[in-house]
Amino acid sequence: MPSITVAKVALSLTLKMAEVLLQRHLVSSPRVMAKELAREIDAYVRNNNLGYYPAFDYFKDKEGIDQELITVIEETGWTICKLAREHLVSDLKPAFSNIQIQSIKPVAFSLPSVRLSTPDHMEHLVHHLTVSNIKVGMVASSIEKLTQTDDIEKIAERKIWRWLQEDFESIKVVSASIKEHES
Repeated sequence: MPSITVAKVALSLTLKMAEVLLQRHLVSSPRVMAKELAREIDAYVRNNNLGYYPAFDYFKDKEGIDQELITVIEETGWTICKLAREHLVSDLKPAFSNIQIQSIKPVAFSLPSVRLSTPDHMEHLVHHLTVSNIKVGMVASSIEKLTQTDDIEKIAERKIWRWLQEDFESIKVVSASIKEHES
């Protein structure tokens, strides 16, 4: 027998803002900036025999890296995060009774999983450094009419997909877990 349930689901997402939205708010394409920075970072890493690509912050104040480009990419990343937060809340408002964004940051600001030895390492590095790719940690609550067999996490994932597909080019639910469940 179905029952009314209030469920809180913790979600971890990786999203990419739609290019159409970004063109309205940004002067330059995040991908174009990422290509230039990737070229400079690759040269720096090879010239200094690092053997790996360090995180974005490592390159602040490093000679051979355009510091204006670093600053512009960082500011663009935070602008995109602000825009993404606004769209997440407004897009998901009809689907969830409460939305709490706990963390949001560009993937570019984390340690890249790109290896120098990979044949297409530059393309992977450009993708990683493109600040329109963001990580989001959030908690979404909803009131659902469920049976015993319903999977609350899957319901939340389907809602995320349905309500975000217009403003985000890419949507990946990395994890979803029940935080609280009240019947």
